[in-house]
Amino acid sequence: MKKRVFDLLLSTTALVALSPLMAVIAMGTKITLKGPIIYKQPRVGQHQEIFTIYKFRSMTNACNENGELFPDSERITKFGKFIRKYGLDELPQLFNILAGDMSFVGPRPRVEKGHLKYEIPDTHSIIYAAKPGLTGPTQIARMMRGAELSLQERLEKDFHYAVKPPSILRDAWLITRTVPIFVLGNGAKTSTVQPDFF
Repeated sequence: MKKRVFDLLLSTTALVALSPLMAVIAMGTKITLKGPIIYKQPRVGQHQEIFTIYKFRSMTNACNENGELFPDSERITKFGKFIRKYGLDELPQLFNILAGDMSFVGPRPRVEKGHLKYEIPDTHSIIYAAKPGLTGPTQIARMMRGAELSLQERLEKDFHYAVKPPSILRDAWLITRTVPIFVLGNGAKTSTVQPDFF
């Protein structure tokens, strides 16, 4: 309950404070891409319930002659590359948090379909007990590295977070680690020293 109140207060505050920035990003997306501003994708949430995650679009829908999408590296726009570098494409997920589909901090939202899909083994099923997060240990590690983690690394970090009792103090600490990465861009280094409550 405390975690939900924390999420509601923080997401509402963030949406109000960041609304001018989100409006600018929406305009930039509309200018550089045809079609919708928001990218929607099914993700696996708490208790394995499917929800729709929101992001600012950063790529075109260009396909080859067989109707297959070109690789991400060929479809991403310059503006899209910029907002992804600083994690700005993730800001619409504040509405997911407000709706209760996500939390500010939690396991990384798992893709339901496609080449990025992976299964969570029974030994790590506790991960499904927690709401997926806008940030979390897995997301922070990925941003710091500037590349995807291995499946085992993702599972271990998400499991380590989900298996422990909810802690507002721990969530607040993880958020403070996330902000500098957003400001400096993916691949930025932050302190790796963990406090006693982690």
